[in-house]
Amino acid sequence: MEWTNISTTLDVDIANKYDPPKDAQKNVATPANASAPLTIEWSSENPDAQYYLYSHFSEIQDLQANETREFNMNWNGKLYYASLTPLKLGTTTVSSHSPTTCNGGKCSVQLIRTNRSTLPPLLNAYEVYTVIQFPQSETDESDVSAIRSIAASYALSRINWQGDPCFPQLLRWDGLNCTDADMSIPPRITSLNLSSSGLTGTIAAAIQSLTQLEKLDLSNNNLTGGVPEFLGNMKSLLVIKLSGNNLNGSLPQALQRNGLDLSVKGNPRLRVSDSSRKPLKKKVFVSIVASVASAAIAIALLLLFLLHIKKRSKAVEGLFMIDIK
Repeated sequence: MEWTNISTTLDVDIANKYDPPKDAQKNVATPANASAPLTIEWSSENPDAQYYLYSHFSEIQDLQANETREFNMNWNGKLYYASLTPLKLGTTTVSSHSPTTCNGGKCSVQLIRTNRSTLPPLLNAYEVYTVIQFPQSETDESDVSAIRSIAASYALSRINWQGDPCFPQLLRWDGLNCTDADMSIPPRITSLNLSSSGLTGTIAAAIQSLTQLEKLDLSNNNLTGGVPEFLGNMKSLLVIKLSGNNLNGSLPQALQRNGLDLSVKGNPRLRVSDSSRKPLKKKVFVSIVASVASAAIAIALLLLFLLHIKKRSKAVEGLFMIDIK
């Protein structure tokens, strides 16, 4: 159908919870035939597809005392919203409260003027969302709460840190790795990389709530304060990178456990106790002793073998030394 476009330079208030674009609310479409409905149609290859519809309306014309704009909204031939009168330089949004299907995948929305209306219907903007069924579970709730708390602690505003942190995989938050082997089990966050992210303040306590975390990278930021004890108590945590910060105090004893890959260089005020180096020396000493012992055993076995060969050769030689007279 043919539309007539009308625009205004006046300011339009868009302050509702949907916040449609202001430029959209300063422009309207009305049917070219003032007595005809304004019709919007679209189709889908999936006849069972479900939709959410959000329609935005603003009255941008200066109506005379004898003029009225009022219309009904029909969706697929059924009344959806009755007697709608748009706000003057304001925003009215009609939204779906539940998903709606269309007839065989063909959708139709009509704005039809009421009998008391002297003006045709108008529409500023509309949004259509298709319901997508995801076979995988959403991220574990405790992990979602923890990562949102971490983001709030550091005032992170990464563009894609919206929605579910781990799912869908293509929209996974930057800096995260998650478990995804079993789609029936909620994913868990296993890696958090906030390196070179301009972090300030102390190491966020919410990190300890990521109980399946295996790798944590907070390097090359401006973190201050001490290294918290809870990092050493996170049983799944195997790699911790804290280098290039301004951490201070002593390194907790719990972080000196075997099997933990810990990097703290570049923190001049952080003290690493001598006890953290003793296990390393002991390990090296044991390795050297084991190597020397192995070499000594090999040499002893070689000498025994050579001695055995020598005795055997003499015995054979004596066997063939017979006097012939």
